[in-house]
Amino acid sequence: MKNWRLIEDPPQSGPFNMAVDFQLLEQFKPGKTPIFRLYSWQRPTLSLGRNEKIDEGINLDSCRKQRIPLIRRMTGGKAVLHHSDLTYAIIGELGDLQFGKGVHEAYRSLARGFLLFFQKLGLDPQLVETSESGTLESHLCFSVPSMAEILVEGRKLIGSAQRIRGSASKGRFFLQHGSIPLGDPVPLMLSVFRHAKEEDLRQKMHSLESLGIYPKKNRESLQLLLKDCISECFGLQWVKQPGFSSEADKIKKTMNNFPDLSRDLQAYENHKNTRSRPMILEKMTEGA
Repeated sequence: MKNWRLIEDPPQSGPFNMAVDFQLLEQFKPGKTPIFRLYSWQRPTLSLGRNEKIDEGINLDSCRKQRIPLIRRMTGGKAVLHHSDLTYAIIGELGDLQFGKGVHEAYRSLARGFLLFFQKLGLDPQLVETSESGTLESHLCFSVPSMAEILVEGRKLIGSAQRIRGSASKGRFFLQHGSIPLGDPVPLMLSVFRHAKEEDLRQKMHSLESLGIYPKKNRESLQLLLKDCISECFGLQWVKQPGFSSEADKIKKTMNNFPDLSRDLQAYENHKNTRSRPMILEKMTEGA
């Protein structure tokens, strides 16, 4: 039976969450135990994809008034509003038999655990592979298809994005971010995305609340079920390693590279121009 490292974190700030994931990927080595991290947010937080432009489609004034931090992930994809969601990060090695050799294979392999999770909730999820891309003006992750999409009733129920680090000679490692909406995020999404329309959102995305599952099943029971499904799919046992004592200093320093762009005006101007982003984000392109 294989081992995976399990990290379950209490609610943290956006900069802290991104710094932790960055360091977990940065320190990953060939042959190391895969990592599954489950976490949440101290307050609603808007995370942007690594290459996503900041433009007038994001209502920055509304973010500031509602104290919704705006941060940039190191993974790709579009914007995700983290509000009553189940957020995860998986870090592993491409080429590991569990995940396959390439990005597409890793997406498909990891999708098995989430398909089982939704099935055990009584849903009928479908894995749909697509090469389609969303419209350029769309900031909404849940309105844009990815390469291996899990749909329920034809609507997106999980948003995922990856980042690759390393090289063929030294090993290639991935970080997959994902978000499963528990509560209904649409009302808050309408306030932070200027071009969002409620009818369109509800036609393209689901939450576990809209499916009648949450809050009948609370976060703790859903998180437990998800861990069981991942364990069953990969035939693994969890090795719990709470806390980040060995990474604490590096995490604290790394947080400066993931500022709240709704409050830090200089960082906001830098991140508007993708060529001016901190080099720590550019570093993630290595071997991608």
